[in-house]
Amino acid sequence: MFTDSFKKYLLIAVSIVLIITILVVARTKRVTPAENMISAVTIPVQKVFVNVNNWFSKQFTFIKQIGKLKEENEKLRDEIDKLKLDNSTYQTYKDANEELRVLLEIKRKNILSFVCGASVVGVDPSNVSRVYIIDRGTKDGLSKDMVVINSDGLVGRIFEVGSNHSKVISIIDDRMVVGAEVVRTKQKVIVNGDNVNSKNSAFISNITVESDLLEGDEISTSNTSIVFPEGITIGRVEKIFSDNNDLTKSARVKPAVDFDKAKYVLVIKNKEMVEAGIEELLH
Repeated sequence: MFTDSFKKYLLIAVSIVLIITILVVARTKRVTPAENMISAVTIPVQKVFVNVNNWFSKQFTFIKQIGKLKEENEKLRDEIDKLKLDNSTYQTYKDANEELRVLLEIKRKNILSFVCGASVVGVDPSNVSRVYIIDRGTKDGLSKDMVVINSDGLVGRIFEVGSNHSKVISIIDDRMVVGAEVVRTKQKVIVNGDNVNSKNSAFISNITVESDLLEGDEISTSNTSIVFPEGITIGRVEKIFSDNNDLTKSARVKPAVDFDKAKYVLVIKNKEMVEAGIEELLH
């Protein structure tokens, strides 16, 4: 490889030789054998030098471009990470605001006399995330077996109550049984929690093979339930299975409530009043 100093002196030497050659040619207007011999030596050398110089220039330019691209990529990566964080934060606030909007709408409709708003403040560690703790209790007029809902549908019912908190057993707990119906056909069914075979789901069993239950059917509470008001959305049929006896079938139900994200709920204090106006309450 040529050093910068060597290239500089070589260029000067070649330039001087060329200038002398041009002056001689200009004076005599004819090329002498000596001039031909000089040109034969200097021109190839000059071409080599120019080509080498051009190659080095391209390499230096390429290296600079790589460094610049790397810097730009790092800036873009930082901007993408920031946008992802902003979007996640926005979605969290959006979900919370939507739930609060429902509570405010209920207040506007003057039905707070028979429902009580509450926040989910924890999960009972002894029940594998199927029992939730809310920040309302007997001092707020709550009692055992009161029904709990949110803006999406049925959450569960209170099974233990303290002065300033209550425990809510959710519909996905395997101890939970809800009288329900298929909204499309009005067929009466029983919904059970299922925290053994599937996370965050419930199931319907003992469905006759003649039943026209379909995947995607909406399931809601029915008038056969003693505890739950009629017409509260439970979820949708996610998958239907044939039972081993070939006489009945079962269905997995995906709850309308996202139990991993539920933060705000309503406790129904008066079943009869809510049952009379459940459509207005939930919509």
